[in-house]
Amino acid sequence: MKRLIFIAILFFLAISCEGVKQEEVKPMRIRKPAAIGFYPGGKEACEEMVRGLLSGAKKVVNKKPKILIVPHAGYIYSGKAQAEAFKQIEGEDYDTAIILGVPHHWPASSISLSDAYEIPLGTLSVDKEKAEKIAKACELSEITEADAPEHSIEVQLPFLKVLFQDIKIVPILVGRVDMDEFAGLASAIKAVMDDKTIVIVSTDLSHYPEYESANKVDRETISFLLNLDEIGLVQREMDVYSSKIPGLSTYLCGLSPTIVGLKVAKLTRARPKTLIYYNSGDTPYGKRDGVVGYASLAFTKEGLTNEEKEELLKMAKDTVELFVKEGKVPEVSPKSMRLTEPSGVFVTLEKDGNLRGCIGYIWPIKPLYQAVMENAINAAVKDYRFPPVTSSELSDIKIEISVLSEPEKVGTWTDIVLGRDGIVLNVAGRQSVFLPQVAPEQGWTLPETLMYLSIKAGLDKDAYKRKDAVFEVFQAEVFSKE
Repeated sequence: MKRLIFIAILFFLAISCEGVKQEEVKPMRIRKPAAIGFYPGGKEACEEMVRGLLSGAKKVVNKKPKILIVPHAGYIYSGKAQAEAFKQIEGEDYDTAIILGVPHHWPASSISLSDAYEIPLGTLSVDKEKAEKIAKACELSEITEADAPEHSIEVQLPFLKVLFQDIKIVPILVGRVDMDEFAGLASAIKAVMDDKTIVIVSTDLSHYPEYESANKVDRETISFLLNLDEIGLVQREMDVYSSKIPGLSTYLCGLSPTIVGLKVAKLTRARPKTLIYYNSGDTPYGKRDGVVGYASLAFTKEGLTNEEKEELLKMAKDTVELFVKEGKVPEVSPKSMRLTEPSGVFVTLEKDGNLRGCIGYIWPIKPLYQAVMENAINAAVKDYRFPPVTSSELSDIKIEISVLSEPEKVGTWTDIVLGRDGIVLNVAGRQSVFLPQVAPEQGWTLPETLMYLSIKAGLDKDAYKRKDAVFEVFQAEVFSKE
């Protein structure tokens, strides 16, 4: 009897499976190599060359890079500069590389939504989730005619494959568009970045001036890069044809991806360091009467310099004193370009070890120096918890400045790290904020911190436990002076 039942079940399964329509399996869309010749086409030769170039490079940055600027010529020319850049990410844990290339064969921007890219060392999968988010945010479409023959992205892939066997990529070709579109793309990239994402900007420098002229114009270009001055780069590039430098056709072939990269650097507070510069005339294969320049830079998340901190503290002090005494705001012009970048900031005033005022902007809505000056005034005369600061108090006031990273959502309050994270709590339209230093100064546990944060928002003490509670965290660079 059991045998009959078993046979009947098999018969039923056979009938059932017969009636099931097999789902059509779509073939993988793999982008084939187009830049063989820029690098070796054989697997062993390619890997040997990449590893050899990396072995001759030095790791000189001591923080994990967020962005690299890397040249994209043939390896016999730019391979040394590429290796210096990729050496800085060796041994790190990245799972996605967003590669910003220049479309040499097509004017418009595009994003690749292929399944993978094939190179002699294997394939690199496209991070479809991040690619689709960026594409949707910027209305970027896929243009195979732009990508299929392009080398600016492909020549970076062998280095990535050797260093990170399973890394995924987001290939984006950035065409000549307006500054608003560049800013939109940078914001979309920032939105999908995490600690395991690296942005690679693919560009060479000057094209075809003679050797000495290349050295001069390329050093000027690098100075713009180091100052994160994309506006200066654009204005300079517009003057290229009136420069009358023999042979010079461009200062920066990947101007568009570079603009986006610099904007991402500002959003992530990453600062650049030059790793290497030379031109094709410095290689055994190049002539000196018409060269191409190559430079590599690594961008790491760096804090303000001591000079920049001193400048901000002086601005805050001078602003409070002049406003309290005369109701005026000093006119200033920052020495450092970093202070002109938008940033969230809080200014705290203390007197005799007690809070005397604290107000700020959570979000980067104004240039840092302006935000410091405005909130120095706000903390002195507009904090509703205290009477306005008077002239007689000025000599006793201590100023503390907290420069904030941009807040990012966390899934649950248990993800918050006390002492490291500042906290923004949003519940039912009510919001409150604590700077990272508040909880350690008060000796609070995380639940105690969130209880007081709920009360500060005008809610009950357990409001942070509600399902509709939203938490954002940020970090702060804190410095002060009597």
